[in-house]
Amino acid sequence: MTIPDSVTNIGDYAFYDSRIGSVTIGSGVTSISDWAFGDCRSLISVYFFGDAPTVGLYAFYNLSDNAKAYIYSGARASQPM
Repeated sequence: MTIPDSVTNIGDYAFYDSRIGSVTIGSGVTSISDWAFGDCRSLISVYFFGDAPTVGLYAFYNLSDNAKAYIYSGARASQPM
């Protein structure tokens, strides 16, 4: 799944408990709200393009034990993840 650059916020519970295996988060996303990807046990790869967004409570809670985040060159982390 790809979140396009035109999206600026991923809302509360947007993809909660869904069967997403991989997500690419476009450079326009500046915030990921509470529980946005919570309980997505199939999610193993999260790719960030652009600066790191503000991340809400439990936004990436209870993912696969093998889940990894990738921040692409040129992106700046604004907070620890």
